[in-house]
Amino acid sequence: MQREGVKLEGSNQFRIDANALKLKYNHNVSTYFINEGAGYQNQLGYISRGGTNQEGLLFKDISCEGQDCVGAWGGSALKLGDGVKMGEIAAKSTLEFKLRADGYNRGTNAYIFGTPDSKNADGLQHVVAYGIKGTGYILLGFEDLYGSGTSGQGKFDEQSDRDFNDTVFIVDIGKKNVDAFLGKDVPEPSVMLSLLGLSAAGALKLRRGKAA
Repeated sequence: MQREGVKLEGSNQFRIDANALKLKYNHNVSTYFINEGAGYQNQLGYISRGGTNQEGLLFKDISCEGQDCVGAWGGSALKLGDGVKMGEIAAKSTLEFKLRADGYNRGTNAYIFGTPDSKNADGLQHVVAYGIKGTGYILLGFEDLYGSGTSGQGKFDEQSDRDFNDTVFIVDIGKKNVDAFLGKDVPEPSVMLSLLGLSAAGALKLRRGKAA
């Protein structure tokens, strides 16, 4: 992953609009942990609305320590590639992903950032999304700090670095769904992944494991 604290330029230029992840085809959806560059122990949940109506917590402690992990700020709940099966999500379902910032420690006092942007406490974008050409994967990168980064803001007086690498996931929504999102001008996977400083090989060799 890219170095922590480096602003991700052009983060509003979605190849996939994270606010409109609506599936065209049924698929058994899974989410896989790629890496995290956060001092917080974040949590990730999701909501499916439309064809399938369900919600749940995917990862209750997003922390990684050890080989290939970006940092060691506390906690070692996950290994790279750990995944959670979300079950079959029907066509016409819209997926929303929610990051509870330091939710493992802050509980219900934590900010929740995700999609759509309008529901975020600061009204700002906190998720970048890219479809990976030739696969069934979309890449999601999250920013876990409140505000624009110009000064300490919000109830925790945070100064956001806007790097969108605080937690990075791949969601398997199926190749037909990814193809439906993408246009002809979409770059190859290595180009998209480089925007978050990830290697294509590392992202696609996902180990199916049990998340914590």
